[in-house]
Amino acid sequence: MLAEMTGEFPDLSTVFVKERDIYLTHSLQVAASIPVSCPTGVQPPRVVGVVGIGHVPGIVQRWGKVHQEDIPPLLYIPPPTLTSRIVRIGAKLSVVGLVLWGCSRILPIPKVYPKLSELKTVVQNVFQ
Repeated sequence: MLAEMTGEFPDLSTVFVKERDIYLTHSLQVAASIPVSCPTGVQPPRVVGVVGIGHVPGIVQRWGKVHQEDIPPLLYIPPPTLTSRIVRIGAKLSVVGLVLWGCSRILPIPKVYPKLSELKTVVQNVFQ
């Protein structure tokens, strides 16, 4: 599945596999670097990392090569593009429009516009 994803969506593969491998490796390295004090002296910590099978080769390959300065670029979220903002606003307006349309179909609307029929006849007389 990862091979298919890499072939069809290389950018998505970079985020889901490579960048996560770097982040997971760094997190495990940080956890493993904290010494454990015990009565007999300081012992190296025992760390267990539960990761997906697709991340294991990347973590093993990058172990000891990931540094603190590699992490902030991974955590950066770019600002939304104009297109994504337009799509988000359009989706919200569509939902509001559907709700209003549904309410107009379900709820009874009273006839409080007697002048509207008079206006209609005036307009029809003008164009005849």
